[in-house]
Amino acid sequence: MGMSLRALQRRHNVTWRTVRRALDGQWPEPRKRQRRKESRLDPYMPLIDGMLRADLDAIIQTGTESYRLARTKAQSERADAG
Repeated sequence: MGMSLRALQRRHNVTWRTVRRALDGQWPEPRKRQRRKESRLDPYMPLIDGMLRADLDAIIQTGTESYRLARTKAQSERADAG
C-alpha cells in the first residue's frame, strides 16, 4: 500500500495540490521568461565602462602594499630627520 497524500505532503514539504498534480501525472507549466528591466545606469554605462577601462592601467594597492609603502615612507622620514 502506498503513502497517503498527507504523508507525501509532509515528506516532500509541498502542498496537497502539488502532490495531487504529481500523482495525476501533470507536468508543471513552463516558466515565463522575464523581460530585463532597464536600469537607471543604462544611459551612463558607456561612460562608466570608459572610466573603468582607463583605470585598468592604475596601480591597485592592497592592504599589505599600503602598509609597506607607509613603513618605507616613515623610515625615509626618520633617516632625513636623523
